[in-house]
Amino acid sequence: MAAVALPIHFLWSLNSVHDDDLPAWLRYGKVIGNVLDTAAQHGDDKSFDRWYAQAKREPDMVMRRHFISALSSFRSEKLVARALNLLVGKDFDAREVSPLLWGSLDMPEL
Repeated sequence: MAAVALPIHFLWSLNSVHDDDLPAWLRYGKVIGNVLDTAAQHGDDKSFDRWYAQAKREPDMVMRRHFISALSSFRSEKLVARALNLLVGKDFDAREVSPLLWGSLDMPEL
């Protein structure tokens, strides 16, 4: 679980840092998306719920997309199904949740 907890603690600590204070490699989000996606591959129900809640309340569109996209990286069948259900839900605009459709294609075992 430390593989999930440490990156998430790091990301949550960014909320207290102004964007201009961050190094460019963090500011542009590629690292943040990769950290979330990698951590999600080892995540559990609690992590999914936390990222889903964060995506719902995230005011920044880029960060919200990172959290939504990471929801498609969870490996459990139950969480993949929950992520796919967001495609027809009312919590997000359909354009924002479209990455959820493609995430599960990387997991032929499901």
